[in-house]
Amino acid sequence: MADSDDHLKRFFGSQAEELLVAHVLREVGAGRDLAEVLADPYVTNRASSGEIRALLDHIEITRAVGADVIQRISSQM
Repeated sequence: MADSDDHLKRFFGSQAEELLVAHVLREVGAGRDLAEVLADPYVTNRASSGEIRALLDHIEITRAVGADVIQRISSQM
């Protein structure tokens, strides 16, 4: 698990994370469902399942969709 933790620590604040957050915010802003956006090839080809779950902790995404949506999607992952 330590390797996974180290990997996620490198992900947070990285350019990859910022690009994915921007993509998610743009798509959600265009009216798409968050779960659908997270399943996009653009996201799944650039992030592991752990990194995708970590995106749900990003404050900008939470603000955009609401904590209730984050909680619902987290429970489905």
